[in-house]
Amino acid sequence: MRDFLLARGCQLLYQQAIDPAIGLDFIRLSHDDTGLGIDMEAITTDYEEEAIRRATFLDATQPVPSATPEDLIILKLIANRSKDHKDLIDLVVMTGLDWPYIRRWAEEWQVTDRLEDLLTLTADDERRGPV
Repeated sequence: MRDFLLARGCQLLYQQAIDPAIGLDFIRLSHDDTGLGIDMEAITTDYEEEAIRRATFLDATQPVPSATPEDLIILKLIANRSKDHKDLIDLVVMTGLDWPYIRRWAEEWQVTDRLEDLLTLTADDERRGPV
């Protein structure tokens, strides 16, 4: 997939191999013309397998599926980078989120405290649906 995207105008920004015997497990690319960022992750856990299964196409022109908002929330809670915090605030106020799914995986990844802090922070946001 990496070579496919590189041949179609993407630039490799970062790649990581935690275990070189297994190969790359994370790749970050950027599309030269659009500036669109692309993160790809190898499946190494049950959660990642579930997230890939649930991935959807944002529109008919998108060549690869994207993680659902619920899975983006989980992935960003796990990463816990400062640059993810604004994204998380924007994500948790979306309506129609599958909160039992989010809570299940937050518990599994032991990031429930981060999720609760985030929900407390956005509690007064009228855009957020029921949790």
